[in-house]
Amino acid sequence: MNPSSQHKLLHDRYRWPARLAISLFAEVGGGHMAMVAATPASQMYNENAATGSALSQTVKSTASRKTTVRAANHNKAKRLQSIVVTSGSRHGSYQSNVAEISSFTPQSIHDTPASISQVTRSVIDDQQARLLSDVVRNDASVQLNDAATGYYEGLSIRGFPLDQATGYQINGLTIAGEQNVPLENKQSVDILKGESAFQNGVGSPGGIIDYETKRPADVHSLTFGTDAQGSRYYAGDFGWLNRDKSFGIRVNFAHEAIHSPIQYANGQRNVLSLAADWRITAKSSLQIDAEWQRRSQISVNGYQLLGGTTLPSHVSNSAFIGYEPWVQPTTFNAYNLSARYNYSFSDDWRLSVRAGSSWSDLNDNMVYAYGCYYQASCSNAAGHYFSASGGYDIYDYRMPVEDYRNNEVQALLFGDIDSGWLHQSVTLGISAFQHKVVESGEVYEYVGSGNIYTGAPYYPQDDDTVTPAQTVLDSRQFAIFGSDQLSFGQHWQLSLGGREVFLREKAFDSDTGTLQRDTRQNVFLPQASLVYKPTDQWMFYASYSKGLSLGNQAPWWATNANQFFTPYVSRQTELGAKWAVSQRFSINAALFDMTQPFSYARPDDSEEGYTYVRKGTERHLGAELSATGEITDHLRITSSLTYIHATASQSGYSAYDGVQVINQPRLKASVYAHYDLPWVPQLSLLGGVNYSGRKSVLNDGSVQAPAFATLSLGASLLTHVEGHPLTFRLSIDNLTNRFYWADAGASGGDMFLYPGQPRTARLSAQYDF
Repeated sequence: MNPSSQHKLLHDRYRWPARLAISLFAEVGGGHMAMVAATPASQMYNENAATGSALSQTVKSTASRKTTVRAANHNKAKRLQSIVVTSGSRHGSYQSNVAEISSFTPQSIHDTPASISQVTRSVIDDQQARLLSDVVRNDASVQLNDAATGYYEGLSIRGFPLDQATGYQINGLTIAGEQNVPLENKQSVDILKGESAFQNGVGSPGGIIDYETKRPADVHSLTFGTDAQGSRYYAGDFGWLNRDKSFGIRVNFAHEAIHSPIQYANGQRNVLSLAADWRITAKSSLQIDAEWQRRSQISVNGYQLLGGTTLPSHVSNSAFIGYEPWVQPTTFNAYNLSARYNYSFSDDWRLSVRAGSSWSDLNDNMVYAYGCYYQASCSNAAGHYFSASGGYDIYDYRMPVEDYRNNEVQALLFGDIDSGWLHQSVTLGISAFQHKVVESGEVYEYVGSGNIYTGAPYYPQDDDTVTPAQTVLDSRQFAIFGSDQLSFGQHWQLSLGGREVFLREKAFDSDTGTLQRDTRQNVFLPQASLVYKPTDQWMFYASYSKGLSLGNQAPWWATNANQFFTPYVSRQTELGAKWAVSQRFSINAALFDMTQPFSYARPDDSEEGYTYVRKGTERHLGAELSATGEITDHLRITSSLTYIHATASQSGYSAYDGVQVINQPRLKASVYAHYDLPWVPQLSLLGGVNYSGRKSVLNDGSVQAPAFATLSLGASLLTHVEGHPLTFRLSIDNLTNRFYWADAGASGGDMFLYPGQPRTARLSAQYDF
C-alpha cells in the first residue's frame, strides 16, 4: 500500500480519544509529501499537495490551459516554456517554482526577469521560525534594520530600509508593516529584491516581502514546542474540502508563552486565522483570508556608541539595559483581511478584483535608555549617544494609542493575444491605496540615569497623562498601470510597463492637529526588461525600473528638527541569469546598480551641531548568487551570497563620500542544509552558517561593527503513532553563543546597536493525522 493510500485509510478509521492524547506532543504543519509531477507553472501554486487545495490550483490554472492550446500550433508564437521544480523528498522541497510577487499573477520564478527568493514551508518548519527575522536570514541580501526584541522588526534589502507602510504584503496586498506577522498560516515568504514601484507604487527601492497563506486542504495537525528558556508553544492546523472540492476552509491557531533569552523580555502571543476558497462556477472563484494576532512583550533597548565614537565592549547579549520593574509590555493587536474574486472570460482573458484591509493597534510602552543629556560628561553635540564611560539617560516612554491602517483595492485584467510570430501577455490595472496613522499624545519624561556596566537603580515612574488620539498622517495613492510581455518565437521576450501614480498625503502635528505638510505629486514609474532563453534550462535578462519614495524627516536634534523632505526618485538597472540545473535544483545570479539621493545629518557650526540635508547621490552596486533545491535525493540546501558596494558621492561633506553606508556589510552569506541519513531513513541532520562582513556604524566609517559568523545545528526524527506521522525537530541557533552586533541601523536619525540573540535551542513535535 502506498503512503497516501495508507494515510487515507487510517484517517477514515481514526478515533478522537487517540487524537487528544497525541495533541499534547504535536506540531503544526501538515504532512510534507512529494510535490506532484511537473505541470504548467501557473497551475503549480502550492509547494505540495498536503498544504494546497485542488480548487485553489483551479483558480490559477487558466494560463496553463492557454499554454496547452498554443502548444498544439507550432506556427504561433507562445510564452517561453517554464521549468517546474518538483521534489522527491519525503519532507517537501526547499525550492519552489511559482510566485506572483512581481507580476500580479502566479508566474514561474525561473522565467521572471527579477531577483526573487522564496523561503518555503519546509525551511520554516525545519528552522522552527517564529519571526520574520528567523526567515530572512536565509537571504544574504536582507539585513536587520532597527529590529528590537519585543517590537516590530525593521529590515533593509540591498541596503535600502523597507518602508513599513508599503514594503510588506500578504497575498499581494499591502499590509501595515508595524506588526510581527504570524507564520503559522503561511505557505511561503517571498522576497522581491530591488525596485518594486510597478507593483507597489510609492515606497522603498529595496523591494517587497510578501507572505503567501496556506490554502484549504484536508489537513489535521497539532503542535507542541518549547525552548531552553522554558517557553511554551502549541498550535493547530485544520482544513476541510467538500466532496467535489469546490469549497474549502482552513483554520490555524497558536499560543506562545515567550520566555526570552534576554532578561525580563518575556511575553505572549495568540493567533487565529481563516482561509476559505470557493469555486463558484467553472469560470469564477473567490478566496478569503482573515488573521488576527495579539502579541504582548517587554521591548528591549538597543545600545548606542560611547561618546559617539566607540563601540560598547564587554557587554552581555542577554542583558536588559535600563530596566525598571514598572515598565509594561508593548501590546499589538493586528488584523489582516483580504478577498480575491477571479473571473475567466475565456482561456485568454481573465479578471481579478482584490481588496484588503490591515491594521495594527499598538499600546507602546518602554523604559527607554537613550543619550546622556542629563550627565555633565556629555556635550550637546554628543548628547544623543551614551557617555564615554557607558552612562545613559532613562526615560518613561508611553504612547497608549498608535494605530496603523492600510486599505487597498485593485482591479486587474489579464489577456493573451496571439498574432502569428508574436505573442503578447497584457496586464491592465487600477488601484487605490490608503495608509493612515492615528496617535495619541505621548509621555516621554526623564526619570534617572544608568550605566551599561553598573546597571540602573530604581526610579519611580512618571505620572504624566497623554492627549487624546488624532490622525497624524493620511496618505493616499491612486494608480493606473499596465504591462505588455511580447514573446518573439521560442527565445526572446520584451516586457514594457509603467505605473502612473497620483499621490496625496497630509501630515499633522500630533499635539495640535495642525497641518504640517500637504504633498501632491503625480509621477510615471516605468519598467522594462529583455529576456533571452537559449534553452529551457537557461534564462538571461536585463531590466530597468524607476521608483518614487517619500522624503525623509529630519531628526529632532538637528537644526531643522522634524522637517519633512519632498519625495525623491530612485533608479535601478539589473542583469541576471537563472540556471535550472535539474527539476529540483537551481542557481540564480544578478548584478544591480541602484541610485537615490543621499540624505544625512551634516555636521556644522550651528548650536545643535547638525543640519539635515539632501545632497549628492547614494549608489548601491552589487552582485547576488543563490543556489536552492535538492542536490541529491538526500541533501537539500538553501544558500545565498551577496556583495554590495554602497557609497555616497558629491554629498558636500567629503568625510562621508566613498564610505560604505551604515549597517550594510560589503559581503554577506548564508547556507542551510537538510540531510536525510541513508542508513537511518527516519533521521535527518539540519544545520547552517550565516556570515556577515563588518558594518559601518557612522556615516564617516570611523566606527565599524566587526564581522561575524554564526553556526546552527539540528535534527529531525520522523516516527509514527497509530500510523500517523509524528515528527520531532531540534534546532540550536548561535551554537557557540558568540556575541556579535546583528544590527547597527538608524531610527529617526539616531544610531542603535542590537546584539545578536544568544544561543537558542528549540524542540518541537508535529503530529499529522
